[in-house]
This record gives sequence, structure tokens and C-alpha cells, in this order.
Amino acid sequence: MFFPISDDAKQAFVRAGSLATGAGEKFPDSRRLLASLLAVGTHRASLILSRLGCDLAQVATETDTLWGVGEPPGLAGGECLAAAFRESQTYGDQHVDTDHLLLSLWTKADDPAARFLEQHGISLVQVRQEKERLDRETRCG
Repeated sequence: MFFPISDDAKQAFVRAGSLATGAGEKFPDSRRLLASLLAVGTHRASLILSRLGCDLAQVATETDTLWGVGEPPGLAGGECLAAAFRESQTYGDQHVDTDHLLLSLWTKADDPAARFLEQHGISLVQVRQEKERLDRETRCG
């Protein structure tokens, strides 16, 4: 299946693959995707997280030390991408972007990436609300 994907989302996914390789893993998962979304820069997911009070640099540092080799994996990267595509369809968006990748982290019950965000005070409901706010601003501005 082909997923129309933004350049920012491609960059995040490629970086997640590099992070996985660096950790001795064959494929990226939700943990590496979150670490990538925290590090990629000024894209929709980082804007949403920042607006929710997330200190991206601090949280990115924590993910580096938290998930070492041998940690239980999160949702597989391909499953994250499929879930992100479903999220883009739910919102009527034309392509998968980093905000959809961020939302995909909550696909699997008790996913380590989603649990990590929740421990930092960021919930799925908050991310959805901020995405919708950003969508309205983008359409109006």
C-alpha cells in the first residue's frame, strides 16, 4: 500500500530507522519514532508537543537514556505508518505528516512511547485537541 507522506514525516521515519540501527535493532518502532519526532525540528508534531509544554530537548535526552538495547519494543514502524495513514484519513488530510505519526504512538495499548509521553503529562486527547487547533489556524491563517 502506498502512503502519501510529507517530507518532514519521511525525514522522521528515516531518522527512526537510523536510531534503531544504532541501538542494534533491525527495524524502527514507536520508541525510535518518538525519539525521532523529538529531534527532527520544526514540524507539526514538535509544534504540538511544544504547545503542550514539552521541553523537546530535555525529553529527547531522556529517551536516549531510557531505551537501551534489549528493551521491549513498541509498535513496529510499519504499523505506526499504517496507523498514521488511518489518522490522516480520519482528519481528511491529503498525506501523512508528523502529527499523524505522533498520534499513531497511541495505537497499541500500553505502548512504551505513549506511556513515556503520558508520564510527561501529554495525553492522546491533548494531542488530538492541539492538532485540531493547529489545523484550524493553518486553514484560517
